[in-house]
Amino acid sequence: MPRPVINIWSGALFRRQLNLVLDWLEANLGSGGGGAVTDGDKGDIVVSGGGATWLVEAKAISLPKMADIATSALLGRATAGVGAPEVLSPTQARAILNVADGASANAADATLLDRDNHTGSQAQSTIVGLVADLAGKQPAGSYAAAIHGHTSADISDFDAAADARVAAGITGKLDKSGGIMTGEIITPAATTAGAGLRLPHGTDPSAPVDGQIWMSATTLRAHINGTNYGFAFTNGAQTFTGKKTFTPAISGSAFLNLAPGVDVAAPVNGDLWSTASSLFFRQGTTKEFSFVGHTHPQSDVVNLTSDLAGKQSLDATLTALAGLNATAGLVEQTGVDVFTKRAFGVSASTDVLTRADGDGRFAAQSHTHTSGNVTNFDEAAQDAVGAMVDASLNYVDGTPLLQRAALTGAVTASAGSNATSLGSFTKAQLDAAVSDGTVLYVGDVTGYTDEAVDDRVAALLVAGNNIDLTYNDGSGTLTIDIEALVATDITDSTATGRSMLTAPDAAAQTALLALATTALKGLVPPPGTATGKFLKDDLTWAIPAGGGGSSSPLMGWLI
Repeated sequence: MPRPVINIWSGALFRRQLNLVLDWLEANLGSGGGGAVTDGDKGDIVVSGGGATWLVEAKAISLPKMADIATSALLGRATAGVGAPEVLSPTQARAILNVADGASANAADATLLDRDNHTGSQAQSTIVGLVADLAGKQPAGSYAAAIHGHTSADISDFDAAADARVAAGITGKLDKSGGIMTGEIITPAATTAGAGLRLPHGTDPSAPVDGQIWMSATTLRAHINGTNYGFAFTNGAQTFTGKKTFTPAISGSAFLNLAPGVDVAAPVNGDLWSTASSLFFRQGTTKEFSFVGHTHPQSDVVNLTSDLAGKQSLDATLTALAGLNATAGLVEQTGVDVFTKRAFGVSASTDVLTRADGDGRFAAQSHTHTSGNVTNFDEAAQDAVGAMVDASLNYVDGTPLLQRAALTGAVTASAGSNATSLGSFTKAQLDAAVSDGTVLYVGDVTGYTDEAVDDRVAALLVAGNNIDLTYNDGSGTLTIDIEALVATDITDSTATGRSMLTAPDAAAQTALLALATTALKGLVPPPGTATGKFLKDDLTWAIPAGGGGSSSPLMGWLI
């Protein structure tokens, strides 16, 4: 016989017990053959449908047969919706019952209703009929002679009676109308019930005298040495009409203490207050006093950003230079960011000599100068050359040029011109010239021609290194051409120097130069793409620092 279908509420709490029942039935009754269970009431289970349907009878499963649950747990359902029962924790149970954790049961009704167990007060309106019953009742205290008091105003003849007592000879008492006390006035000590002395509010006397004290509607005032003064109080708003000078602070205490509080919500001009972290005052806007240990952005300081624009940032080199004294002298670097100064003069062996010192150490021996070190060297040299030449040459100072003088006679030429012309002359003149040794010729002088001279000149001139000679006999020209120099043509220079002279353009010359270092001169290193950099003494570019923060080296330098 197949296992029966259990058509009951088989939630999680019953599943274990039901499975045990079914397991037992299968083990003891079998599942086939002639052992089929007939329909009918089998005790806790009713069988129907020819043994196919088994139904557990209502209330047949007792509590001991249910699944075990933990201590302090309840059966219920906390999950939303209809479903199987669940074991509830104390927290889930209190949430369902809407009871707070730790709630206790109320006391007995009699205890709760006993007014001796009540505390606090109760309004008359909550007691039925009490207000109406009390209406029109006269307080008992009004008729009692005891436990009450009166002021002097309650006694109709108090003033007259007191005056009569004084007039009757009571001595040592001050008349109410005024008088002069001859001794110290001691008032009772103030208590929670009241002060020992009371000055009623009034108006300022029109003609006060020194020593008078009175209360106006707003302050306590006194007339001292011909002037009315108002007392300052520790609470409330006070207005001072004159300058207040405080005693100097001493090591034990300050002259003024502003107790720290919170920021004033609506301050007015002139307000001054302190908080736990700073001191503030109001003048148009609320301003905070600056103290050591805090920072401000540069924008908080008027004109600081514009004044700093373009200024050199503080670094070790500038700091070292700034430490030198104001005495004139030559600054000498003796190490990394280390500088010293050599004074001008002859007082010490380390001094730098000047032309005004007249010292023997300026003697001309054992030293040389280039032409660039000599003032007006070019002009002086030109004038000297001009003075040495004879009349065949003219020196033009303003040009300056050294020109051939004009030629006249058998050979003519314009001043400064290299073009000459032969005039007419006789054989006798030529012979005389030859005998003087001024003309050199070969052969018969009668055979002299320009062509013969040209050929002779061409034969005398010889091409040299990098110098080409081109004699064109037909055109009667002699061309002297200097060839392009190469590095190997220069022998009295370094390889880089020769390459510099033969470089094709400025870019190639620049490429031959090295970048500067802290030890050698050279090109400035490129700064990169960023702007606003400055070149440091170690020949690196950097961006100046900018906060708020602790004080920057730049701020430290400015301070």
